Amino acid sequence: MKPSIDFETQLHAIPVRNEKLQLSASERHPDGLIVEVELRYSGLQGRLANFVRARNRKRYELIGLSRELFEKLDGELSVEDLIDWLCEQDQLTFLEGRALILQYLRDLMQRGVAVIGYDKPA
Repeated sequence: MKPSIDFETQLHAIPVRNEKLQLSASERHPDGLIVEVELRYSGLQGRLANFVRARNRKRYELIGLSRELFEKLDGELSVEDLIDWLCEQDQLTFLEGRALILQYLRDLMQRGVAVIGYDKPA
């Protein structure tokens, strides 16, 4: 089971973009952004991927709110700041904004686009 962090630590955590991302403009949407992530395979899966020449990059297209949120991942804004921004912009309650932001960040982390850093309590 994954260790959980407390509510206060979660709010003060800082989401950061993957440094190895390649960004480009979307051809299909004028306001879209293409985010390209390097895929990594480990162990037997890595050898098999090399053998079958599996793709080594994955592309995601961010449009609208997803692009706005992605651009706010500057390594300075905390999760709480992102929640406050979203609540103000879309007139949401704190809990609604928190649920949306955390789900979005979870999706970005699963895809290798972002990570969340936090200080461990002493």
